[in-house]
Amino acid sequence: MTTTDVIIIGAGPGGYRAAEYAAKNGLKVVIIESGNVGGTCLNVGCIPTKTYVHAATFEEARERMAQVVPQLRQGVEGILSHPNITIVRAEARFVDDHTVETHPVGSDGPTEKACPVGSDGPTEKACPVGSDDHTEKVCPVSSDGPTEKMCPVSSGSVAATEVFTAPSIIIATGSETKWLRLNNTDPTAAPPLEGREVAVHPLGERETAAHPRVVDSTGLLQLDTLPQRLCIIGAGVIGMEFASVFRRFGSEVTVIEYLKECLPALDSDIAKRLRKQMEKDGITFNMQCAVKEIADGTVFFEDKKGKTQSVEADVILMATGRKPRTDGLNLEAAGITLAPNGAIAVDNNYIISNLKSPLGSAASLVEETSNLYAIGDVNGRQMLAHAAEMQAMHAVNHILGKSDGIRFDIMPAAIFTSPEAACVGPTEEQLKAEGTAYVCKKAFWRANGKALAMNEGEGLLKLFVSAADGLILGCHAFGAHSADIIQEVSVLMCGNTTVAQLTDMVHIHPTLGEILRSAAEG
Repeated sequence: MTTTDVIIIGAGPGGYRAAEYAAKNGLKVVIIESGNVGGTCLNVGCIPTKTYVHAATFEEARERMAQVVPQLRQGVEGILSHPNITIVRAEARFVDDHTVETHPVGSDGPTEKACPVGSDGPTEKACPVGSDDHTEKVCPVSSDGPTEKMCPVSSGSVAATEVFTAPSIIIATGSETKWLRLNNTDPTAAPPLEGREVAVHPLGERETAAHPRVVDSTGLLQLDTLPQRLCIIGAGVIGMEFASVFRRFGSEVTVIEYLKECLPALDSDIAKRLRKQMEKDGITFNMQCAVKEIADGTVFFEDKKGKTQSVEADVILMATGRKPRTDGLNLEAAGITLAPNGAIAVDNNYIISNLKSPLGSAASLVEETSNLYAIGDVNGRQMLAHAAEMQAMHAVNHILGKSDGIRFDIMPAAIFTSPEAACVGPTEEQLKAEGTAYVCKKAFWRANGKALAMNEGEGLLKLFVSAADGLILGCHAFGAHSADIIQEVSVLMCGNTTVAQLTDMVHIHPTLGEILRSAAEG
């Protein structure tokens, strides 16, 4: 057993940031990762998607992605080479609330194999079973007798089972695709996508006779040919970004969304204007529609009038959200119970709450004395890479006994469509529902010199300020580089800036940042 100061499970944005910050503050860290370092964001999410956003063609996007992702992954490997950090490339399982054991990737637990009695080590080789799926069995190398015993199996540099213990453990396992469950009316048809035993192909596809060419975002990024017809189920961030990108590449794009409007976290006025602009670019939207079945490359859905409609596609993207990744962690051994949404519930210090005795006692543990933390997507609070990084810092600060001033109530977000959209703070609908007295100030891209010079005249910014004292409450926008403008608003909000103070701040001319100041003056 190896003892360390902190164990971190997962080397995505939250995990590797926690490891780096803890190591720089003198803590010894063991970080366990079963896949590539960098997590979903770097390898199959934010970063590769942005190479697509900024590419002119499908071919250019793939080439650029192949360059950028390994470069950034190498950078994370460099971060984790700190002398205080030990990286273990394996799968992790809890033994108890202070102890974690690791196993080779792909195993379900402690793995053993048969060795002849009297041997000091493995004396076997892998022999084909005879199937076409490369499954192997263990055969004696030169044994004449049938008597055998069980010996540990090793896998590369990681032992079959290694055990680590630490006073603090941080879970940072991220999230995974949330597959839509479908109620096929044909009793002979395949069962719902989620929970079905399906073939996993090299492209990340989930393909069956009833659901050919159904992919998640990972599978779509791995396609080596541009689909002529792309149907996207879901008009959230993932769906909208890919709709914008693949339409620009030349695909026929159809989006099917259950809700009345796209991007529910965005102000509805902004979201509607963005969708209308994307419709002008040739994307077809079917709003308030429920997907009922996918068969033979056709998506069947019920429209808002209750009529059955269908769309044929070469590739179908399932973009119905993401869910916390917790499978295989053996959380019960640490007394961790999941929230109804599948997330690990935490308090404001990201200490895991609702802990119970691993022995099944109904008595809850005292949260203040808990050593278990969950950061990033796995806690379901703010499923954003930058949120995970800041949660990592806060959790490590709590372990160190330090305080910080991180404002998790001010969390900017961006959608990299064309044009892009971004937001921070409540929507106008939320302000009305809360009964908050506010003033909405607007500014348009078409009135900005830099925007017109860039041929980016489409865009609207809505700045919400308190009617009582002029404090900036939030801002939602769509238009070129709106993410950069919203970042400025986030900084101002963290400093409790008023709209009058913003008006007095000099902005460079000509810049898109002047749009924000124009709104403040309005």
